[in-house]
Amino acid sequence: MPFYDDDFYDEPSEFDQQVDEFKQSLMKSVRDEYKAEMDRLRKENAELQDVKRRKDEIEREHCHALNQFESDKLNLENRLKRMRLTELLGENLLIGWFPSSQDNKKPKCDKCDEQRRIHFKTPSGKPADEWCECAKSVRSYKPEEIECYQFYQSKNSWGGKYPTVSRYYQRKEDREYDSFEACKTPYGGEPFEEVTYWRVVFDSQEECQKYCDWLTAKEAEKQ
Repeated sequence: MPFYDDDFYDEPSEFDQQVDEFKQSLMKSVRDEYKAEMDRLRKENAELQDVKRRKDEIEREHCHALNQFESDKLNLENRLKRMRLTELLGENLLIGWFPSSQDNKKPKCDKCDEQRRIHFKTPSGKPADEWCECAKSVRSYKPEEIECYQFYQSKNSWGGKYPTVSRYYQRKEDREYDSFEACKTPYGGEPFEEVTYWRVVFDSQEECQKYCDWLTAKEAEKQ
């Protein structure tokens, strides 16, 4: 059996070297192309995201502009209506103050969850929950400026020698039309206990604030 040198066969041929170099070059080229394509896609995606953000901003700005236009239009219409009403009924106009109510939640405590519910177990071991005390609303009052117009009505529907009495009606603004409703009674200095809050109107903000403070204190006593 002839003797062969293993090193002769283990040494790569020039052709094998060329194939290996070609493979390395091809892999590098593919990696470079892949990297370039990924960079291009990332850039394109970033540009698309920027366009989308800008599109959303433009839509929000457009919506805000439309809302502002409608609000300005309504305010202008109301000013024109007020000017016309003042022209027609100006001497019967009463700018007054009304005790407007609002409900405010108590400060959240640390005994309940985000929905202000308290969780517990019943004597039988079943899970249950209920509203926390801090979920209750506290009613308060503050002066609200209103417009009232004074109309005269005879005690005798047929007129005659019977005296007339005045009625104050609050003007309610609406988008389409105004209405006169909620007959108001000017405050005459009577004790607050005798005042019907939803019908009274004060001629000064200071006096109305005193009544609002009194009402708010009465609500606090109920808690």
